[in-house]
Amino acid sequence: MIVSTVHSAKGLERDWAFVAGASAGTYPSPRSLGDEDEMEEERRVLYVALTRARDRLAITRSVVHTPMRAWVGEWAG
Repeated sequence: MIVSTVHSAKGLERDWAFVAGASAGTYPSPRSLGDEDEMEEERRVLYVALTRARDRLAITRSVVHTPMRAWVGEWAG
């Protein structure tokens, strides 16, 4: 198994690919909302993620999403 970011997987294909955590609040990133250029970049990145699989693609989502700032706040506290 190879674990990588979407950005580092650009140009690579695998027999299987897993896109983890593709849920509202993750794609598109809340930081990109309201900025058309950022939204286009988010669409492009998701397209790259979804096209890495040659044969099989698995997409997961989370039922509950905890923003990263909530985790960082706990550590900084």
